[in-house]
Amino acid sequence: KSPTTKNNLDEGIQASIQKLNIADPSVIQKVVLSTTLATNAIVEGEGRPTGLVIIGAPPKGPLPTNHVVQIQGKVNIKGREVTPLDPNEIQTACETLVSHVQAIAVSGMMSTRNAKQELTVKKAFQKRFDLPVVCGHELSSQLGFHDRTVTTILNASLIPIIVDFIAAVKKSLATVSITAPVFIVKGDGNLASLDFIREKPIETILSGPAASIIGALSLAGLSDGIVVDMGGTTTDSGIIQNNTLTLSPVGAQVGKWQTQIDSADLNTFGLGGDTQIIPEGNHPVLTEKRGLPACRGGNALTPTDLLHCSGELNLWDTTASKTLLKTQADQSQTTPSHYASTAETLILETIRAKVLERYNAPEIPIIAIGAPAKAWYEKVQAQNAHHVVIPEHYEVA
Repeated sequence: KSPTTKNNLDEGIQASIQKLNIADPSVIQKVVLSTTLATNAIVEGEGRPTGLVIIGAPPKGPLPTNHVVQIQGKVNIKGREVTPLDPNEIQTACETLVSHVQAIAVSGMMSTRNAKQELTVKKAFQKRFDLPVVCGHELSSQLGFHDRTVTTILNASLIPIIVDFIAAVKKSLATVSITAPVFIVKGDGNLASLDFIREKPIETILSGPAASIIGALSLAGLSDGIVVDMGGTTTDSGIIQNNTLTLSPVGAQVGKWQTQIDSADLNTFGLGGDTQIIPEGNHPVLTEKRGLPACRGGNALTPTDLLHCSGELNLWDTTASKTLLKTQADQSQTTPSHYASTAETLILETIRAKVLERYNAPEIPIIAIGAPAKAWYEKVQAQNAHHVVIPEHYEVA
């Protein structure tokens, strides 16, 4: 295990591989990795700016981009083109969007029945500009227009991010002379090649928890459990019975966005060891943003800092945590102890609402994994009398 080096991913990857002390790289037959980059980018709203070209009437509902151009065109439910595209409108869309975005999404209501119009728009952009362009029909054959459009926008926004990640992985492996084929875990637990993921990075949403669930069950020696994977940015949870990883009937949901991507039936919410706590009025609030904890040299107050302030953790700079806690408490016109207690209550109430109330299965143990999990889920067990299992090596499940 090595800390993520967010601004230079290959450093963290290399550090972890080197700790394995592989004497002969030629014995490695396969490299399999999971990544939370896509999930975190969506939850934090940090996908790259993406332009959307809507062909015909727009879908009903919010979309994860403000860069939207609507052009004429229509395919009916039988796949027949009933309203042709206007080349001038396509050119105007190109000129309107490209200076503001790093990727393009193209979506038409019935493109799953006939993809010709989406592909025509895609080719027009690719002919003029060097930007990734994604069509809705390339990601899903389902008819739900809004969810397919959301999926397409998110996928396009993730491509520049995943390209950097893949480059970091390749660089890291080359440094230690590992030449084995590389696969990434998809959100449904299956594996995909790097070339596949480069085009469809959204397939990696919930990749981390899908892989971790397998690890959690193995480490705990159980076949049933509410698996809770608490990382730095998010917590992912799912209920597993008879060693079965069930798929979501409607596709992966990450944060507020429903997608049409197959995934394990999991819930992701924005609470991790590095979640920022900020003062609002006279009390603390939990954001869904990740920050570098004060105890690790950052300027964010986090659940990890609270544990340092209480003495439950002593891994980094406790003084820095206490200093920032006092600053926020002063801003809220309260004492540090009261401010910390209120923040801790918020954290435990979030866990109760998102895990205990969601699954409502007191007879099934919680298997808690992830670096911050032990401290917080022992508190959950103490307060709620729900059996919690913290397996050995929980921090690297």
